[in-house]
Amino acid sequence: MTWTFPLPRVPAQTPTVPELRRLTVHTLRTLAERTRGGACPVASAPAPRALATGWPHWHPWPELFVQLAGGSRFATPDGEVRVETQHCLVIPPLLAHREHVARPRGGFANLVFGLSGRQLIYHLTVAVADGDRRRLHVLQPDMIEPANPQLGLAALIGLSTAADEDARAGWLLAFCAWTASAIETAPPPGFTGSERIRRTHGLILARLGSATLSVVQLGAWVGCHPDHLGRLFRHETGETIVGHIRRQRLERARELLADENLRVADVARLVGMPDPAYFSRVFRRTYGVPPGTARQTSLVG
Repeated sequence: MTWTFPLPRVPAQTPTVPELRRLTVHTLRTLAERTRGGACPVASAPAPRALATGWPHWHPWPELFVQLAGGSRFATPDGEVRVETQHCLVIPPLLAHREHVARPRGGFANLVFGLSGRQLIYHLTVAVADGDRRRLHVLQPDMIEPANPQLGLAALIGLSTAADEDARAGWLLAFCAWTASAIETAPPPGFTGSERIRRTHGLILARLGSATLSVVQLGAWVGCHPDHLGRLFRHETGETIVGHIRRQRLERARELLADENLRVADVARLVGMPDPAYFSRVFRRTYGVPPGTARQTSLVG
């Protein structure tokens, strides 16, 4: 089965959120048809044996990468994994990774899905020229709060842990059906404000676990001087970007603290605050109790 995907130009043809949603639903349905036809185009990277140090990018939730054009190369602490066109890769929870464009020329695009708490976050990524290399560029992120997010999360977890192809095919079909339905029935875009600020919101959520996340990075990603982006963000949201990132990190930490298998230091690293002492001070200043104590209250979860 051949996929059809009109690779957009960057940045002139950045899709609107409704266009992204139509593209995503079409991709999910095509992927499901291909899987029902006997192919299971999804692989899983190995689960981490422990939380890695020195890696800036990881998530406490699993991610699914659907390669629409070109190929991706993922570096992990245990080695490298490649994903070719019309194939998928599941990154298990807590696996540190870096994604690179696999080939120096040709088209490149993928869709990336993740579930954070009650939110389904997904985005379209392409590759753009950056000197003598190509870097990844998020064209358009979207976020929805679907009903029964635990069903989508169970499907992604199942994909990342399935031991054989039949099991992976079943979980992939379940995820495609649940996600397509969630997107089709979702209300208008959950990020308010201008297109640029909606993209900034989505990028912050997608990169929240990175300790290097900054206004300068966000400005480069959305094509805006960081000072101007900061003024726009504050005008439209009433928050500074730095304050918004801190609030989102602490709210994510509250969710993660409900998992007794994670130490407070692990939670701090997973929300992009690798210094546990600093994380504890900020958490206590915000919520009135230290993170360890919060686990015994209704504050977390």
